[in-house]
Formats: sequence, C-alpha cells, structure tokens
Amino acid sequence: MKKINRIISAIGATAIILGLALGSTANAQCTTSTLNISSGYDPMAGGPVVPSNTQLDPMWTSTVSADAATAILANGDLIGCYDALPLAPPTWPAPFPGTTWMMGQNNWGVMTDGNPAHTFTCTYERKFTVCGSDSINFEIRRLMSDDWISDIYLDGSVIQSYPVSGGVNVYPSVTLSLGLLSGTHSIQILVHNFNNGVYLNAIGVDIQAQLVSVTGSSSLVSEICPEYSCDDKCDDKCFWKLTGNNIYGTNNRLGTLSNDDIRIISSATQRAVVKSSGEIGIRQLAPTTTFNVDCIPPGLVPSGLRFENLPYGQGNILVVDALGYVYQMQGGTVNPTNPPALQQEVDALKKEVAELKALIKGEAGTDNTHKASTMSVSPNPSSGDINVSYAIVGSFTKAVVRVSDNMGREVITAPVPDNNGIVHITLPSSLKATTLVATLIVDGAQISASQISYMVK
Repeated sequence: MKKINRIISAIGATAIILGLALGSTANAQCTTSTLNISSGYDPMAGGPVVPSNTQLDPMWTSTVSADAATAILANGDLIGCYDALPLAPPTWPAPFPGTTWMMGQNNWGVMTDGNPAHTFTCTYERKFTVCGSDSINFEIRRLMSDDWISDIYLDGSVIQSYPVSGGVNVYPSVTLSLGLLSGTHSIQILVHNFNNGVYLNAIGVDIQAQLVSVTGSSSLVSEICPEYSCDDKCDDKCFWKLTGNNIYGTNNRLGTLSNDDIRIISSATQRAVVKSSGEIGIRQLAPTTTFNVDCIPPGLVPSGLRFENLPYGQGNILVVDALGYVYQMQGGTVNPTNPPALQQEVDALKKEVAELKALIKGEAGTDNTHKASTMSVSPNPSSGDINVSYAIVGSFTKAVVRVSDNMGREVITAPVPDNNGIVHITLPSSLKATTLVATLIVDGAQISASQISYMVK
C-alpha cells in the first residue's frame, strides 16, 4: 500500500512539474523576437496558405480606392484581400518561397476604365503588437507588385518610397528602422494600377518580410496566441498607468508618436485637441492659432473665461480685437497693429472721463452765465426710475441731461425744455449694478454732475 502511495505521489509531482513547464512554455510562445509577416503566410501551419479564389490572407487586409471599388462591383466581382493568382493573362511570376500573392479583388477583374482622372489603388495593411518598449526593424527580403508600389507607411507616416515604374516590379531588399515602439501598430503598402484601359488589369503585391527586435528581446506578439495581451505586471516602461507613473528618461511620454492629433474626450464628447502641428484648442476643435479657446459661457455665468486670485504686478495691457485675437498695448499703441479708429475711441474715452472727474469736483464749466445752474437726482440709489430736478440761470439754446456709465459711455440723453423743472428718466434694465453719472449740459457746456448708484432689482 505504501508503495502504491509513493507511486501516486510521484505521478502527482511529475504532473505539477509538467504543468508549470507547459504553462511557462505556452506563455513564452506568445511573444517572439522575430515575427514573419510575409504575405499569405499562415503562422499556425508555418507556411503559405493554399491559393484559392475565396480564402483571405490570415493576417493582411486590403482597401481599394473608390474608383477601383466601383469598377470591381460593376463587373460582379468581390472586394477583399485574396491570395489567388490572376485567372487570365498576362500572368504574374510565381510567389516567393513561403508566400502567396495578395490581390485587391476575387477574380481577374476590371480595375481600369480608360479614364486618366480616375485613381486605382489598393492599400494592404498588416498590424502587429510590441509588448513593453523595444526598437523594431522591418526587414524586407523580397518584394514584388503589379503595377507599382509608391509608398510604405508605418501608422500613416511614410517610411519608404519608390519611383514610378510599370508592369510587374521587383524591388531590392531593404531594412527599415521603425524606431522605439510599444503597443499596436500597422504597416501599409500602397499599390497603384496604371489606368491604360487596354486590357483587364488586376492589382496585387507579394512580400517576404519579417519584423525583428533590435535588442533580441521577445517583445513581438506571436500569432500563435491571437488573444494574448501584454503582461499587465510589467514596470512603468511598458505603458502609461492610470494610477501614476515613475518617469524613466524619455519614457512615459503622454501623446502620439504618429502624425495624429491628441483628442481629449469626456462623456463621449470631444472637448479639446492638440493638433499634430502643435495648435491647442479648448472647446475649439479646429484651432487657428497656438492657443484657441471658445469662451461661450456655460449655463448662466457671464463669461467662458475666468481668472481668480490674480496677484498685483506690473506689465502690459492686453487688448482683444473683433475676431478674438489678443495683443499687448504699450505706450498707447497696439502691437503688432493698432487700428486708428480704435485708438481714437480710446483717446475720446480718456478725455470724457477726465472731464467728468473735473466736473464732479466742481472744477468744470467756463460759462459764467450758467455757472450758477443747479441739478439734483432722486431717488439715489435708484432701481430704475430717476427724477432730475434742475434750475438753469440765464437763457440758453439747448440743454440736456445725459446719463453715462463709469466708462464714460452714454446710456441715455433727455432734453430739458425750460429753465426750471423735473426730467423723468427710466434707466435701461439691461444695465448691471453699477455707478452712473448724470450730467446737466447747457449749450454744449457741462454745468453740473451727480453720481447715481444704480441697483437692479
């Protein structure tokens, strides 16, 4: 009995060891230092897929241009990324070992219509994932196309271009450095079809290539584990953590490495953007300058821009033009431009404010005939209606009572018909709580003034 128990225990221990070994091996198979991305390559079978008219390439996808799609569908064909050779002449060369041709449609179909204005292109795309952060090379060993590859892209940015040529083209081998990468990326190959309209013309590409870790690290995700995701327990060098990061040199940069905008979204709505060209917009998704803010006030607040607890200091006055652009004003001039009309308005306001200050102090008025004229305002403070009592000494041609705000801007002007009387004035309800000035003006001369505290109900 003891011998049987020892055998069972040994078997159990062996199973545990095997389980651990298999588990670690399976996990190791999910990442690799070299990833075969040849066209038509089946990673599970370890070789090319069997050519057919319906089977899709397992890893590559294609997108045809609108003109090409119209031509394909008009001839009853299908659009996809098929690995069959053309079914009618002229035929293409045999594919490279371990690869198959990829076409832009199911059968040998019409992708030209004789119209030079139409563009017939097909973009072939292959995605890959890098765990952590690693330098990756794209090694193109062999490459053919029909008709012509213009560009190869990484995440939408050109990494290799070729001159215009015709027919079936064979390109030289090349190693392209993709730089330091992490996360999921894509390689795109843009193939053009010459629109000669002479014969039925197909479009395709055949590539024998691989992605290689420059450091030799197993950072590339293998297709053997299609559902594998990078280990979440890696350190801060792997990804940006939501709980906070330790910054390592140039790692943990918040933003994009591709030529794309940074979009800031809340509640499924985009609120701000950092354009790929550097402009920043807040509630303005198409900024026209370095920093562009849409200040439409939210809710009932008076403005969409607010500064609080600003310290006192010395500096330049900022002015805003009618389009919202901000400038600084020094010595009475606006930089970089100072519209004359704006400066004249500023000068007039300064003069009027100075005259009102002098009038309130009893220093204004040079007409001795009317200098003894008087004026009083009631009620004061007022919530809307005021009565201005006046007594004008001597004859006059024209007299008015003018009400201005604290910036010297005219609010309302009421005529004075007689030498003595009362003028009733209703102040506009649109005014905020402020201090106003009522002025008695006789024949163009400011005779008397009184401050009014205007409080909105």
